[in-house]
Amino acid sequence: MTEQPTATQPNPNDLLGEQPHQEDYWGFESTTKHFLKDKVSFFEIRAMNEGARAKFQRENNQDMKINRRDDSASVRIDAAKERHSLITNSVVGWNLKKGGEVVDFNAHVLKTFLEVADPKIVDELEHACRMANPWLTSDMSIEDIDTEIQRLQEMRDEKVKEDLGNASSSGSAN
Repeated sequence: MTEQPTATQPNPNDLLGEQPHQEDYWGFESTTKHFLKDKVSFFEIRAMNEGARAKFQRENNQDMKINRRDDSASVRIDAAKERHSLITNSVVGWNLKKGGEVVDFNAHVLKTFLEVADPKIVDELEHACRMANPWLTSDMSIEDIDTEIQRLQEMRDEKVKEDLGNASSSGSAN
């Protein structure tokens, strides 16, 4: 913590005629929109505050089992549970339609959506939720980041192939 100016030390802000502005640290809210490929449908993602982060971490707490006979350890990780927990703790709204009708957002419908949605959309949504919560990526190793880069490059390569296929099929129809 930095020392406050004393009576013998002038506050630099006072010399400039400015009064310091004290921030309000009670409550934290940052919401972003993650748009889908149609550029109309979207999810509203709220960065987790400490309360939401604690809830998320409690929901995803894993037990470590240690075998003393052979000094091995194991941790059971449920990736699907963590992914769904991250999304349900971060998504606070959406603009989605089903069968041409607007679907109102609520936690129950979100969970249903996660069960029936295209895994590619869920993966993109998970990624957007992670980016909205930087504390989730702060413990990533260089190897983890390199793996993510490789995964993204593979996705890009597939998309380029798909786009080239679509371009050639639409070009031959003319």
